[in-house]
Amino acid sequence: MSRSGNKFTMKVTVHALDQYDFNAGAADIASGSPDSENGRLAVLGWAHPYLSRGTVTRNVTWTLGQAGSTTMAVDSGHDRHGRWAGASWMLVVAAAASVIALTGCGSGAATSADTSRAAASDSKDGALRHDRQPVADRFPELGDFTSVVWASDVLGQDSRGAPGPSDVRMSGVVRLTAAQSEDLRKRYAWHSTPERPDVVEHLASHVPQAGEWKDSDDFTEAVTGGRYSASFSVDFGRGVAVFEAVNPERKNG
Repeated sequence: MSRSGNKFTMKVTVHALDQYDFNAGAADIASGSPDSENGRLAVLGWAHPYLSRGTVTRNVTWTLGQAGSTTMAVDSGHDRHGRWAGASWMLVVAAAASVIALTGCGSGAATSADTSRAAASDSKDGALRHDRQPVADRFPELGDFTSVVWASDVLGQDSRGAPGPSDVRMSGVVRLTAAQSEDLRKRYAWHSTPERPDVVEHLASHVPQAGEWKDSDDFTEAVTGGRYSASFSVDFGRGVAVFEAVNPERKNG
């Protein structure tokens, strides 16, 4: 907050994080359809939840002793979300609804995505890890890296209202080799992000406080193939990549 004479200006930034999925006991606001019905789509792998993240900043200005003088202006806004937008989710629901009616819930056999979730969450929730292979197996597009620190945590238990695995979030900080950092910079289209990437609290100390962070829709699509939500931020000057993914799928091994 700043003051110039009797005029005050306050800059407020709101950070939002929302996991979009089906919740047991809940229902769609518009149609009233129970989440337990559509939750079967996620179990069968025909739909995926996604993590929506964003920030918005407002400048609030007022004059001392004049409450009616208060004004608010948009300073900035930056949405960071999974590759599954709401429209894409609804398209999957519409396309699969008729098949669900005929086939039911399926056999419940484990899928490769289920196995990948289990492997990503096989340590204590939130514990920091430094083993490379789980990260390399799921994000081979990152290429060669010198070190990694990462963690996984469970986002709710059976939140989709149907039998199946919980959603697992995998977050980490990767130190790239100089050659790989340059290769990524040239291979994909990147654009600047206005601030340091958000990470889970116990990883925050591993992310440089200052830097020139960039992200790329092209790179994210190459990694996820649109099958799960993820975000990747890279500081090419320092050779640091920060990732966060929900239910990442293992590609190698």
